[in-house]
Amino acid sequence: MLVGPPGTGKTQLIEEVVREVAQAPASFGMSMAHDRRIVTPDESWTTRDLLGGDTVDDKGRIRFAIGHLLEAVSRDEWLVLDEANRADMDRIFGGALTWLSGQAVSLGRVSADPNAGEISLGWTDSVISEVTQLDELMADSPIEPVEFLAGAEWRLLGTYNALDAVRVFRFGQALGRRFAHVPIAPPDSLGFESALAVELTQVPPEFRSEVRTRVVTLYAAHRAKHSTALGPALFLGIPRYVAAGIGLGQGTVTELVAEAYVTSSGAWLARIDDTVLDALGAALSTDEGLEGQWSWVTTQLQVLR
Repeated sequence: MLVGPPGTGKTQLIEEVVREVAQAPASFGMSMAHDRRIVTPDESWTTRDLLGGDTVDDKGRIRFAIGHLLEAVSRDEWLVLDEANRADMDRIFGGALTWLSGQAVSLGRVSADPNAGEISLGWTDSVISEVTQLDELMADSPIEPVEFLAGAEWRLLGTYNALDAVRVFRFGQALGRRFAHVPIAPPDSLGFESALAVELTQVPPEFRSEVRTRVVTLYAAHRAKHSTALGPALFLGIPRYVAAGIGLGQGTVTELVAEAYVTSSGAWLARIDDTVLDALGAALSTDEGLEGQWSWVTTQLQVLR
């Protein structure tokens, strides 16, 4: 589970990991490449979305429909839960907590018939995931058990945004200890400036120094406090916006930076505590930052709340 604030590239990092494993499996202790299935949970999710549950099929019968995790196992795809804590995973995982510790669990029966085969989720020592009797899920009289067995190289990955101001859920200890938590912190100022230098090439040369100073000030002010830390992705798009505005003659550099800042980070800013926002504003209302444009920024945030 990659953990960090918005914009630190957690999802992109997972994509790169999957790609690198596919290119050289042996370097990662694996024997083959693996595709991935990426899904984004939300508040409406239940155990049925993740694992599966009863539903009514096109013939009016109550049948078990598989969820994302079982679908991924059946296709031998790694499952990626992007922004996993948008959903209440403690409640959703349910009995699968036991499965994550290496044991098989029962998920119910194929149909409402008490004689219907049982559906279970377990593990196999084989490299490739396996499913037995999958066709029973569609059979008219399903009596055989259906087993979903995750292979030895199957992985469950995810991203977790612990700092977001919008509604998120926390992982409880029972679920949390079943994942390795990898911190993905915002890069330091030197790392950010290195990435920013590439984006600044889009800005006319005579404006680059000013744009660089103001964007670096924005990033540093956010990174200075745990409660406002944001990754570089939300700031690296500012030079492109400023360059477009300059080309159209639609404002000063400071005004364009402020506009780009609101469009990239405004929805997040609008949800943080007023005390925290005031402290951030004090750091940004400087000659190197947004100057008097901070007042305009706060006015726009009222619309986003």
